[in-house]
Amino acid sequence: MLQGAAFHIWTKDGSFDETKKTDANGKIELTGLLDGVWYYQETASPEGYLLDSTPLIVEHDFYSLLPRYITSNQ
Repeated sequence: MLQGAAFHIWTKDGSFDETKKTDANGKIELTGLLDGVWYYQETASPEGYLLDSTPLIVEHDFYSLLPRYITSNQ
């Protein structure tokens, strides 16, 4: 990830819906994630980089160490 990329992040049930920008380390920190299906989509890219606006779907499970990518189709 790169600094200054913006991502729209939301849940299927609408309990979370925000746009976040990556920090100087290219990271976005989200706390208190609930289990379930999460969507994210790049909405802005740093100058000189192409935008990939493909929505991605991730299933978050408290008992898993890593998220499971379900599909790249919404």
